[in-house]
Amino acid sequence: MSAAVDAVAEAGTTEPLEALLDRVVAPDRPADPAIIGANGRQVLGRGQLAERVRAYAGAWARAGLAPGDAVAFAVRQDADGIAWLLAALRAGIVVVVLDPGLSPPALAARCRVAGVRAVVMDGGVATVAGSAALRGLAARRGLALPDPSALAPASWATSRALGRVPRLDRLAGGDARRPLPGDAPALVIFTSGTTDAPRGVVHSPAGLAATLTQAGRLADLGPGDRVLGTGLHLVGPALLAGAGVVLPPARPNARALAQVTRATGVTHASLPLHTALDWAVAGGAGAALRTLLLGSAPVRNAALGPLVDLLPGVRVASVYGLTEHLLVALVEARERLGFDERDGDLVGRPLPGVRVRTDEAGELHVSGPRLARGYLGEPGPVAALRTGDIGALDPDGRLVLRGRAKDMLIRRGENIYPSLYEPALADAADLEAAIMVGVERPDGDEAVVLFAVPRRGATAEDARRRLEALTRGARSPLDRHARPDLVIGIPLLPRSGRSAKPDRAALRAMAAERLDRTR
Repeated sequence: MSAAVDAVAEAGTTEPLEALLDRVVAPDRPADPAIIGANGRQVLGRGQLAERVRAYAGAWARAGLAPGDAVAFAVRQDADGIAWLLAALRAGIVVVVLDPGLSPPALAARCRVAGVRAVVMDGGVATVAGSAALRGLAARRGLALPDPSALAPASWATSRALGRVPRLDRLAGGDARRPLPGDAPALVIFTSGTTDAPRGVVHSPAGLAATLTQAGRLADLGPGDRVLGTGLHLVGPALLAGAGVVLPPARPNARALAQVTRATGVTHASLPLHTALDWAVAGGAGAALRTLLLGSAPVRNAALGPLVDLLPGVRVASVYGLTEHLLVALVEARERLGFDERDGDLVGRPLPGVRVRTDEAGELHVSGPRLARGYLGEPGPVAALRTGDIGALDPDGRLVLRGRAKDMLIRRGENIYPSLYEPALADAADLEAAIMVGVERPDGDEAVVLFAVPRRGATAEDARRRLEALTRGARSPLDRHARPDLVIGIPLLPRSGRSAKPDRAALRAMAAERLDRTR
């Protein structure tokens, strides 16, 4: 029997997406800053941003792109890029987000499955991508750019470009408010992976509006606040709330980010935990900082505790979400630190409007107003999302995850959930991380391999020895059936995707190679 549990609160009313965008293009306080440079200087006021969004919406229409047309978006997230993105949504363009870190064949595959009509790039990228000679030179320097003609029938540049790429910015002017139906496609984001069969997640205008509204409420944003623009998930809510967006530095390493947040008076930031800890050590918490939201990679108390200690007086909270449902649950750091990780991964109470249930196998299903409408090329809409996470609600109504269905290992008939052990192992062995993967054996069973990642100042071999000794000792956090067949020390943890999660596929390949050598 499956168990269904409603969220603890109902979702509040949400304005349609076109109404939210109307607030951006008709601001109450046009002189207030909208976009602030990393140097602290105002780049665009709210009135200036409004003018730019209206003019760029007109450019989308003049380019011959109709409402509902899909466009591959490869524009930098600077002031102009933010304006082009908002203008595309206002003009009814379906924005297909491209990950610049992917290979040209993978980008072409994503454009193909999305059926894009055009690819839009900023001038610098368009100059290099549009020239075979310059693409070759960039490739020799480690930057692989696709031929735009392999991505879409047409290509446009949003700023000055060398060559014959037409200029979209030269068509700017007027306005084009062309709202799409609430359940139509509006934004396509691809799940992690670089295969030739990518899966595109399609979000609707209604779902985007609900997500933007909820994100603003979670962050408690208002006029005068300053948000670090490291992710679009807070850029839109900041602009809707009357807050300013601070552009990150060109090279957003932890030290540079810390300098910007201090110098510009950032009040709200959102970072993955592994980045946030380095950022905090570098002095990222300026006097104005009030809120830090953690997302993407899993949150572990071994790193969360030191982070909270470095940010006295700052609200630190972790958001659980997926590409298909960007906001599912939230937990405050102090509550998370008080939870015994041996019982699972506490991700918090479901947010208003979110419905969660578990099926017979323990897999979590979520639904609600912020759920994506479906996947490219697949029947839809999706009524509920199978998250791939094994989890349940505890007696206090909090969502606790106990592993990934696909990460579950089976050895000698016993189910092993790595996430139940990894935090405790890393903490007890004083490691940066301990990651457990399974490698299929010829008989269909799985070998269990543990990877030990050292903290700064320690070696991979030191980490391996400590973790191996721990797993064999009487005080091991591991249950007997989960003890590893092999422990491997590695200096750095490989990560993948936009969320920089541990790359378990790479670790499995590494483990399989090592096991082959030891047989």
